[in-house]
Amino acid sequence: MVLYLAKHFNAEIFTSFVCPGRTYQEFLTEVRIHTAPFFVPRLPILKQEVASFWFSNLNLKDKFDLVIASSTLGLYACKRNRPNIWYCHTPTRVLFDLYQYCCERWGIFKRTVLSLWRAWRAPKELEAVKYAERIVANSNNVVKRIRRYYNREATVIYPPVDTSKYRCRDYEDFFLVVQRLEPAKRTSLIVQSFKKMPEKKVVIVGDGPERKMLEGLARGSKNIQLLGSIGERELLDLYARCLAVIYVPMEEDFGLIPVEAMAAGKPCIAADEGGLRETVIHEKTGFLIKPTEENLIRAVRGLTPEKAERMKEDCLKRAKEFDISVFYKKFDELVKQTLGEERG
Repeated sequence: MVLYLAKHFNAEIFTSFVCPGRTYQEFLTEVRIHTAPFFVPRLPILKQEVASFWFSNLNLKDKFDLVIASSTLGLYACKRNRPNIWYCHTPTRVLFDLYQYCCERWGIFKRTVLSLWRAWRAPKELEAVKYAERIVANSNNVVKRIRRYYNREATVIYPPVDTSKYRCRDYEDFFLVVQRLEPAKRTSLIVQSFKKMPEKKVVIVGDGPERKMLEGLARGSKNIQLLGSIGERELLDLYARCLAVIYVPMEEDFGLIPVEAMAAGKPCIAADEGGLRETVIHEKTGFLIKPTEENLIRAVRGLTPEKAERMKEDCLKRAKEFDISVFYKKFDELVKQTLGEERG
């Protein structure tokens, strides 16, 4: 989203660090990117602390007409830079709505570290929000969190998908999963479900802290394939050929994956939670289910190639509502309004 905005507005990007292997090369060559002049640790908590310090001291007000901040780290740049717009993907979940969930899953050492960090970081995040002049949320689901935890209002502009990149080639005999492999994404639920359906195939794309555990869980199941991280071309090919996409994370902020699936003419079996309710139209562009093994197995076994193909046109039409052209139009209007008020 940030890269698209920078390209659209011919803007420069200021970020704590860049991972070249995980960033589309076309943007790295077309957009000027500035990184922190010192090493930023990749470890959670340390990364947040160092990066937020750098953003808090970033002074760009004499160089640019407007600063657009993204994520809860970019939020800290609003303190010294006005006018500003903050695009909020969600309040830091581990500090707010997922705090209890993490405490229930983690051992005493991790829980202690998290509670101490929460006592330190949460008040700072709440203070930083005060400097955001305009807040844009990526979904109505996130608007509710912003009201609850920040006591602020926000405008919704859905994240973009460049639908022109996607094609529907066929409806082959496999389901596709694309996501980071971490507990809140419920990948283990998907693996466990397909272990009970040896006649159904699933291809899982992504990496993360649960990868080794999931590989062990799937060992011996020839119908379950974990590919790890792959390139954009290979991913687009999988979207084009799969039967459908499965996406059942916990209270997802918005979730681009169902939109990408629909852009390829494929339905999405999605958790009936969070932002997924704003993208998937039940029984028209996919299926919203309560995320249990029983429900997932029923949805997978009930989806035939013929049924998926009948949903194709509705999927393509729905995806267009989240196209990058719509995103640009809404952001153009917001930027003009913000600059107009500032100059007025």
